[in-house]
Amino acid sequence: DPAAMAEPPDALVVSEGLLGLLSEKELEAVLLHELAHLANQDGVSKAFTGVLSRLLFFDPFLRLLHRASHREREHRADEETAKAMGGGLPLASALETLRGGVSPSGEGESVTNHPPLEERISRLRT
Repeated sequence: DPAAMAEPPDALVVSEGLLGLLSEKELEAVLLHELAHLANQDGVSKAFTGVLSRLLFFDPFLRLLHRASHREREHRADEETAKAMGGGLPLASALETLRGGVSPSGEGESVTNHPPLEERISRLRT
């Protein structure tokens, strides 16, 4: 399956399926998106809120906070990618290419933790 993910503290994992699917600009956008996650130390925040939400699984506020935090990190990485590339079209195009049932970030998490793809694509196109 096509996938890319940031692996803290300083690694990116890219599948061969992704390399064969995306154009050079789309691949650059996806890699910049994942590098933004590393630069912002999103893995630490993700791990912290993930552990808390599992330990305190009965707390609905904490579950909402975990989801909102994850969505905010995705939007921030999208925005940083668009800024670095002079616009969001390459990342929007990559997300459209990956839309066919693949997790938007390749992280293997529930897609409910991600902002909806249509929302991300629309934000990147404006």
